[in-house]
Amino acid sequence: MKNLFIALGAVALLGATSCKKYHTCECTTTTNGVTTTTSSTSEEKMTKSDAKAECEGSASASGGGASASVSCELK
Repeated sequence: MKNLFIALGAVALLGATSCKKYHTCECTTTTNGVTTTTSSTSEEKMTKSDAKAECEGSASASGGGASASVSCELK
């Protein structure tokens, strides 16, 4: 019986980590000393690793010019 509970717990943990859901990406842009924060929620359900890759990709896509600094973080 104890082994059954351990096995069920392992399956539940595995299922919880790979589920797809909506994620929020928050980007902070600093240009000439002025900081702006924007956030966006994914339009489709995705895994956390896919959402993190997309969020980090939006930081490099934002660019913002030579005097701008952009950093994005998955919330």
